[in-house]
Amino acid sequence: MKNGEMIDMTGTMHKVWKYLTENVGDEGKFVSYSDIKKAVGKRSRHAIAYAVEKLRRYGKVQIYDGKLHVLEPYEEGITFAI
Repeated sequence: MKNGEMIDMTGTMHKVWKYLTENVGDEGKFVSYSDIKKAVGKRSRHAIAYAVEKLRRYGKVQIYDGKLHVLEPYEEGITFAI
């Protein structure tokens, strides 16, 4: 991804990021994709895993020792560039 390129986030990614910010935070926590799926609504487990992976690539979350950590908290209506 080029510096300054806008990120096109899906609705699922926003919901997953918001959930992780509210329930995990930066301290890190083991989170089941099934738990996230239940919280964000009618999405497949695969869609949740894909959203988490995209958030990881964008530098919003990190997976370390099997725990998810939020590196950048979710803010409503945020538009950002990398």
